[in-house]
Amino acid sequence: MKPNLKLHLLLSLCTWICNNTINAQSCTGLSVTYISSESRCVSTGSIQINVSGGSGNYEYKVSGPLVTAFTSSNNITGLLPGKYLVTIHDLINNCTYQNDSITVAGSYITPAFTLTTTTASCGGVANGSILLTSQQFGRNPILYQIV
Repeated sequence: MKPNLKLHLLLSLCTWICNNTINAQSCTGLSVTYISSESRCVSTGSIQINVSGGSGNYEYKVSGPLVTAFTSSNNITGLLPGKYLVTIHDLINNCTYQNDSITVAGSYITPAFTLTTTTASCGGVANGSILLTSQQFGRNPILYQIV
């Protein structure tokens, strides 16, 4: 095969790939609903994505305070509070649907407190103590355990 013919075939193949597989179309036939769950602690929110129409074979991704990779699960968990862009890719029809106004509620702030200790006296006397003061933030009930 002549070098010029190889180059022409390669350029034709690249043009076909760019025009047919990389540029996903908009998924105009999809109907999408969302259910978001509040993030009550650090990264415990979720978005459940329900899709009808299209091929039924989808991948899902969210971008916002936390970015996930594409997944086949329509329930994306471990999310921080905030506004997310949800991307749905129809694998068979090669189209993409996006919604940038999905919110995971939550206002969790990590608890803060001060510990003051009193060392036990000698001789096996159980008179030491730990005093917890200045507790802030978190959600009740807050439980403490000495391990």
